[in-house]
Amino acid sequence: MAQGRGNAFVCALAVLALLQVVAAKDYTVGDADGWTFPPPTDPTYYDTWAAKINLAPGDNLVFNYGVGQHDVQVVTAAEYNACSMSNGKRYTSGTDTVPLPKAGDYYFLCSFISHCDQGMKMKVTVKAGATPPATPPATPPATPPATPPVKAPVVAPVTPPVKAPSPAPVKAPTPAPIKAPVPAPVPEVAPTPVPVVAPTPEITVPTPVAPAPAPAASSGQAVRVCLSFVGASIVAAFGVLLF
Repeated sequence: MAQGRGNAFVCALAVLALLQVVAAKDYTVGDADGWTFPPPTDPTYYDTWAAKINLAPGDNLVFNYGVGQHDVQVVTAAEYNACSMSNGKRYTSGTDTVPLPKAGDYYFLCSFISHCDQGMKMKVTVKAGATPPATPPATPPATPPATPPVKAPVVAPVTPPVKAPSPAPVKAPTPAPIKAPVPAPVPEVAPTPVPVVAPTPEITVPTPVAPAPAPAASSGQAVRVCLSFVGASIVAAFGVLLF
């Protein structure tokens, strides 16, 4: 009978262990931000993140980071406070799953130089009696409102469009042709001006008065009278020419 009780106890422990494994959850450190430098104004960023999680034995922490840029070092409380090196287990894969097998405090940091001083360290607490938060009941789907019956649309009679009479085309008046003025013919030869000739004054030649017959004289006197007449005639002729 004692053997039967022992077998029952072992079976119960196995069932509890199985239930614990089934109930285990994975939590991604830093959520979407991952395992990296925290904001300069919040050096305790990862401690604040871990305090919001209700961790239970068997849960796991998942660290996501760039390979070669960071790592995950398991440390003691003193090493956590002093950001000092440790001989604890070190993870370097860039996607590390760290188990939390039992209740207690766990400490982690990045072992790269000065990374811990810049806030890459975290303390988590696993509670023995912790239970995962209850899943809120699923909200029943809202019942869609009843769809009112669809009435056939009332189609109004279609009145054929009245075609307006097309206006008679307005013919623009044809402009009268503009007749260019015919220029006056230009005479080919200009008229030759007629010179005005001043009238020639009439020259009256004085009629020589025949001297009264003189008494008979001598031949010498006759010669002198003849010469006087010839001279007077020459003078009169020159006067006409000079005029």
